[in-house]
Amino acid sequence: MSKDVQILIVEDSDYDVRLTVLALRRGGFNPSYQCVQDAVSLRRALGASHWDAVLADFKIGRAHV
Repeated sequence: MSKDVQILIVEDSDYDVRLTVLALRRGGFNPSYQCVQDAVSLRRALGASHWDAVLADFKIGRAHV
């Protein structure tokens, strides 16, 4: 049985988001997720919901978060 998790993904690549979600599913998780690409969106998302985990790209292409 899959474990439901709420994931916030900080990533500027749709491809990498899909890979991350696929890896979570293969690992036995059922992720509900939101993807953000900048600091403003990240702050909003952190304040708007409860997250089980935040997965962040080390370096966003146009700006650091």
